[in-house]
Amino acid sequence: MKVAAVVAAALAVLAVAAGLQARHDDGGAAHALAEGWRSVGAKLAGPRLTSAYADARLTCFRYDTAPRRRLSLCFDATGRLVESVRTGDGRVRLVSLSTSPGRAPVRVEPAAIAAARIRLIDGTVPPLRAAFARCTAALARGQAEGPCRPLVVDAFAAALATHDTPPLSGAATILYRHASAIDHAARARKPGAIAYEHAAAATALAAYEKQAAIARAGIARG
Repeated sequence: MKVAAVVAAALAVLAVAAGLQARHDDGGAAHALAEGWRSVGAKLAGPRLTSAYADARLTCFRYDTAPRRRLSLCFDATGRLVESVRTGDGRVRLVSLSTSPGRAPVRVEPAAIAAARIRLIDGTVPPLRAAFARCTAALARGQAEGPCRPLVVDAFAAALATHDTPPLSGAATILYRHASAIDHAARARKPGAIAYEHAAAATALAAYEKQAAIARAGIARG
């Protein structure tokens, strides 16, 4: 009986210690998450926001915090900031309160999270349209050096911003390839190839806009 009592007491002490350690760990995680939120200006959208992605459990926003350094902030279905991932210098640091979401230091309205994702997608469309128009005008002038360079750049940016949404990033990547091919054909003075690649780029842009509308509607439906 004495042995059993000692064992029971030891287990109780261990349980208390484990609980204290868990609370300490959660406190450190909450502090790190709050620090990450402040580092991006305590708002979802901003000049450093590069992409957003979602799965059945979390919606995450990825930010460039410094050259070759990125921070992802992840929110659960109720808008609580429960995870962050920092990458840079070959290291990855994960902070999570997924098992203790009640200790999340920040909560954002789910509607605001959806709106931020939609704005991110919508923000890629006008630059692509404008760049395609400039590309078309440059070709009409007979420009041979990089007539579609802005379209190449903006299509690449769109592919990065939507790389976790394959239909969107796929269309942006195809647009990027055709815009690059136009530049090559213009430099080589191949009008037939220019016409072909320009028509293909127009089709890719239309496909991107269609996929953007589909993605937007899906996010809005939740």
